Amino acid sequence: MERLKDIIIDHVYDYCFNEIVMKIEGGGHKIELGGKSKIEDDPFMQDIHEAIKKSGEYKAYYDKRNKKYCKIIEGEIVVKSFTDKLLYLGFEKSDTLHLEINEAIKFLKHRSYLSQNQPIDSEYSLTDKGLNHYLTGASFEDKYLQNQDSHQTRIISIVSLIVAIMAFLLPFILS
Repeated sequence: MERLKDIIIDHVYDYCFNEIVMKIEGGGHKIELGGKSKIEDDPFMQDIHEAIKKSGEYKAYYDKRNKKYCKIIEGEIVVKSFTDKLLYLGFEKSDTLHLEINEAIKFLKHRSYLSQNQPIDSEYSLTDKGLNHYLTGASFEDKYLQNQDSHQTRIISIVSLIVAIMAFLLPFILS
């Protein structure tokens, strides 16, 4: 779960702000193509593209996405770009993955790392706290592992102390 929180923050930053996309503008219309998207894949996009071509103000260039909000999950469907990232990072598609993503998003929202768009509540953005978390390289997973290590170290220390006391007292008890 901790790793998933880090991946969500990373995805929101990379996908919303950092991803390089092709932008086509003209005649009051805009098209943004990211990843492996193609105009030919969507008839609606083809119509807009034709309108832009006919406007005589055709302008195509590459730039950063620079969106304030982006989607991670919409209803029961995880957005394809996020699914691709999770699969690449070793996660497997499952029913529990969807629930884990929702739980991680809830945690990040309630701890003020993410803000939710209104009225489109399926879109999220990083808050200042989330942006700081990303930019400083902080990690929920590292913090969790450090806590686990410190708990294990305490337990080993306590057990060692008990064994040492028993070893010290055993000759007195037996005599």
